[in-house]
Amino acid sequence: MSLKDKVVLVTGSSRGIGFETATVFAKAGAVVFLHGHAVTDRLEAAAKQVNTASQRSFMLACALSDPEAIRRMFAYISDKYQRLDVLVNNAVHQNRAPFLDMPEEDWDRVMQVNLKGPFLCSQLAAAMMREQGGGKIINVGSVHETDARRFYAHYSASKGGLLMLTKAMALELAEHNIRVNQVTPGAIATELTDPDRQK
Repeated sequence: MSLKDKVVLVTGSSRGIGFETATVFAKAGAVVFLHGHAVTDRLEAAAKQVNTASQRSFMLACALSDPEAIRRMFAYISDKYQRLDVLVNNAVHQNRAPFLDMPEEDWDRVMQVNLKGPFLCSQLAAAMMREQGGGKIINVGSVHETDARRFYAHYSASKGGLLMLTKAMALELAEHNIRVNQVTPGAIATELTDPDRQK
């Protein structure tokens, strides 16, 4: 399987799993769009590093809690390359919150980024892929999609929802030659899983 000249979007790619994924695509010859919720020093540094592997990487800033911003992001990709071959829904938000004391805004924020964001991104990506004859959508799940975790009810629920969304998308999009899969990593040593952040 060749990734040369494939157009790829990896959400949440300024660090961790997303950054490493974007780097692998770039080294394989793909055109890579890196994404972050805003233009930050971290995102700029990530884009610069990926550019050492490929001079065809681009930086996109978009809050996945903002549907209009998501639509603008996909319009930009369409205008620039007229196609999207691979979407990796990797962006994630989590915070520690005991169920009985969880603020509603914490629940909403996690659901917006972890579930609604991938839904909207996948819908727009799939529309492009259908027109071009196919593509791939990869959702990054978590072992907590089936294994609940104390103080992270919202996170576990969002990842469980993403798993079911992945299965439903796979059933409906197969006829358009769009393959949909979910990868389910365990604990990875990233900033997000730093024990100091989990307290």
